[in-house]
Amino acid sequence: MTRVLIIVIILNQSLNCFAQKPTNELRAKIDSIANPYIKQYSIVGMSIGIVDDTESYTINYGSTSNKDGFSVTDSTMFHIASITKVFTATAIMQFVEQGKLSLDDKLVDILPDFKLKSKEYDKITIKHLLTHTSGLPWTNKQTNLPNDSTSIPLFIKGLQKIKLNFKPGAKFSGDTYSNIGFDLLGIVVQKISNQPFHEYIYHNVLSKVDINQATYFYEEIDSSRLALPQVVAGTSKRIERFNLYRIDDKKNPILNGQPLELRNYETMGNHILTIQQVI
Repeated sequence: MTRVLIIVIILNQSLNCFAQKPTNELRAKIDSIANPYIKQYSIVGMSIGIVDDTESYTINYGSTSNKDGFSVTDSTMFHIASITKVFTATAIMQFVEQGKLSLDDKLVDILPDFKLKSKEYDKITIKHLLTHTSGLPWTNKQTNLPNDSTSIPLFIKGLQKIKLNFKPGAKFSGDTYSNIGFDLLGIVVQKISNQPFHEYIYHNVLSKVDINQATYFYEEIDSSRLALPQVVAGTSKRIERFNLYRIDDKKNPILNGQPLELRNYETMGNHILTIQQVI
């Protein structure tokens, strides 16, 4: 809980700072650090935000795409990937503070249809999911869930085919990280709030710290402002678009969602915002 609050408080305090451009000396120092990093990792574009007491600075590099991209600016929208999990965890802790949920609550008591191939699935608690100690694998192989309210039941049913990697609570390390766990926490948020996940997060988490431009919806973003995820392809070192989030896919549940469906990657890694929103 403390870690979640610290992150949100820092966001809230830093938003009171007016972002400005750094001095030539500071810019040169940052360039000396950033440029080798950009070259080493073939970074197409990025934004750097620095907060120093009451002052904040932004520096932008490169373009929004390796093909026909626009220059990165302070208003460029980036995927923040798993930082989205902070928002999901904050929502869960709000319910704990309100007495609507306990960290020791078992997931099966909240989502009765949740079931795995492993016998000890019924011991998984909210705390296990938050701390990546549930034993759930990193992800599953479910794809092409429908764009309607049946997607959550189908997602949960699909989990019946997987096994736990270890007993809930028995282990924590870098390889216990689970996106599935945060998918399930997102469903818990929707069930307790009786709202679509993105609506609850916006009204009860983001708007509370004046983050008003963040979105899950690509159609809300001018194409000139959207930085497309890129990846270096294998040994060829060729830079390609990494369409993990299915941008421009008309079947993408992010674009065509119904009120309580499970939006693709929404709860664990699909938030989009600008550098100005996080400094």
